[in-house]
Amino acid sequence: MLAAALATAAVASTAETLRCTAGTVTAVADDPALAQRICRHSETALAAFAACDFPALAAVTITAVTKTERGCLGLYHCGIDRIDVLTPEAMQAMRASDSIFREVPIGPFFASVIRHELSHALYDRTPCPYGDCLATSEYFAYTQQIAGLPEAHRHRIEARQTPDEPGNRASVSAIMLMMNPNRFALNAWTHLSARGDACAYSRQILDGTVLFDRPHP
Repeated sequence: MLAAALATAAVASTAETLRCTAGTVTAVADDPALAQRICRHSETALAAFAACDFPALAAVTITAVTKTERGCLGLYHCGIDRIDVLTPEAMQAMRASDSIFREVPIGPFFASVIRHELSHALYDRTPCPYGDCLATSEYFAYTQQIAGLPEAHRHRIEARQTPDEPGNRASVSAIMLMMNPNRFALNAWTHLSARGDACAYSRQILDGTVLFDRPHP
């Protein structure tokens, strides 16, 4: 769900712009009610970040759009503190039938995508010793996305993990991410769930101590 800064999105010029109560997020949407909804979900995500003692997030703008580059549900534009997220209606139409999130109702799913993209914005400040740290960034984003789901839906996702995929560190890689994003997300969540303190482990990801990427050949 990461994208280059030059990615484009479709949004009307008359969109409502709303600075959210916490001041970190500005929501932009054609529908004022949707802008308020983006604010609510963003502030819930930021509260969860704060509860884990994550670093403060830089100011970011979240814009509701009807389509995104490459058909992604959400896009964080690296380095420019901008997120594009599909409207709930567009997101529902775009959801893949084989997604591990397919049984999550659109309301909590929309909220989870916002948290996923805010996680990318937070990780964007983490130094990467390689050309990119895509696997590490997606590990952090997917585990935050799943952590923010209602418990019943999170348990349904956990039940999709198979005994032959233990979710060990070796099963979380850039290759797995490219080949099977669903499996990558499941393995990442299973791996994080086995850590003694998920918040502490996630902080190590954010400070660059923990990496799931390797040098490019």
